[in-house]
Amino acid sequence: MTFDNFYAGNSYAFEVAAAKRISEQPGGEYSPLIICGPCGVGKTHLLSAISARTSALQTNYKIICTSAEALVEELISSIREGKIASFREEYSAADMFLIDNFEFLVAKEHTQEELLNIFDCYIKNNKQIVLCIGGNLCEHDFAVKMKSRLGGGIVLNMVLPDSETKSAIVDGIAKEWNCALDEQIKEYITQKLNTASEIKGVIKNIKMAFEITHQYPSLEDLKKRLAQLQ
Repeated sequence: MTFDNFYAGNSYAFEVAAAKRISEQPGGEYSPLIICGPCGVGKTHLLSAISARTSALQTNYKIICTSAEALVEELISSIREGKIASFREEYSAADMFLIDNFEFLVAKEHTQEELLNIFDCYIKNNKQIVLCIGGNLCEHDFAVKMKSRLGGGIVLNMVLPDSETKSAIVDGIAKEWNCALDEQIKEYITQKLNTASEIKGVIKNIKMAFEITHQYPSLEDLKKRLAQLQ
């Protein structure tokens, strides 16, 4: 997932511009970058796009991109195997640290404590941290010290896309996946769906239907399909 297939529209123009800025000039005063918002608006896509663009632009740059769930599993494994020093060294040595679903760590106080030391190392050495958090930052009861670190970051609050942005997403995905959708179908999808993830899912179903039957579903067929999915 890259910036090229992130269809920003009006809703996410600022967020994409900020993410590109981080990719081009990682570290310093723009760390940590915290991407917040409801499920399906493209937080993970933006995280992956930052990682991909930074990797392309920054030579000899070590990037770690993971999820909070995977991080907890690795930490537990490191403790169990007596390799916690290696865990700390590996994560502290990177230049950019990206974590998806960071809200998963709310109840994981020991993991937060481990990350605080790593985060402090990044901040001290002008390295870049990027976090994705579901919902709003204030909704989550992180440990006091972690709240302090997050409070000093740049926060991007992604909201549900407006109609113009949803239309751009429909057009972009349809073009990317070579789906010749008529205007009625596009308009209906734009009106009835709320997030990029939902739009991708429906167009994926339409694409499969075409590949199997060699014809696109009618508007009535689509209405029935959406009723089954909702």
